[in-house]
Amino acid sequence: MKTLTFKIISIFLLLVSSGMKLVSQSINYAINDTMYVYAFNGLNIREQQNMNAKVIKKIEFGQKVQILEIPENAYDNAIEIENIKGNWLLVKYNNTIGYAFDGYLSKLPNTPFPSTNPVFKHFEKANEDSYEGHQMETELTKYIETYYKPLCETVEYYDPNKSKGGEKLEITKLQNGYTKIIKVGWEGYSMELLLPEIRLSEVKNLILYIARKAIVYPNTYKEINESLLNINEHSQYQEILNLSMFWISIKKYPESNKWSIEFSVAVS
Repeated sequence: MKTLTFKIISIFLLLVSSGMKLVSQSINYAINDTMYVYAFNGLNIREQQNMNAKVIKKIEFGQKVQILEIPENAYDNAIEIENIKGNWLLVKYNNTIGYAFDGYLSKLPNTPFPSTNPVFKHFEKANEDSYEGHQMETELTKYIETYYKPLCETVEYYDPNKSKGGEKLEITKLQNGYTKIIKVGWEGYSMELLLPEIRLSEVKNLILYIARKAIVYPNTYKEINESLLNINEHSQYQEILNLSMFWISIKKYPESNKWSIEFSVAVS
């Protein structure tokens, strides 16, 4: 029987500074900032700050908007739409100005999908979940390499006390104050991307974006999406997906207000 090793890709997200109260209600943007649209079916710009207001424009996924105004006390008065907490922002898209819900806006960059909806693959082979895992691993790696260029050479460090046989760490400072940490040990390989002040909605959007880019099996995507709906700022640990050869989990570290998103692939 073959021994399985585990190839793990982790995005370790620092979501809030110690002074913030709730992750999902924290504000990590400012006036004139650029935000990326993460609504797969497009994000509506409305005349007023409510869901019943007239729609002025629909912005496609992957487009950028500029923040013009942030409501007073937005940090304390977050609203919830489709199980996502956020705020109404006055934004500008080209020559259109109106209000958009920030639960589908993110500081994390993305790439527009093709004009047609992605076609999800139907796998016939028995190891379909392993294939999906590798697809997501590939898309996550491409995402990091595309948007977070290194600012300096990688620093290597070996810790003999970590795990069985020790652990090697490769730490690279990236753009935007982010850090990539690669860990190699006897259990396998892991990669962490440290991002300061990222909102919980942005974490959820990023996971779905990677899954969508990977064009995973329809049932897998549905399971990921439904599991993410149950994650909130009080969640301590939850498996988002658990297949025989591939799984995703999200964990919060209460003492430091950090979230860890882990993509795992078992390989022989």
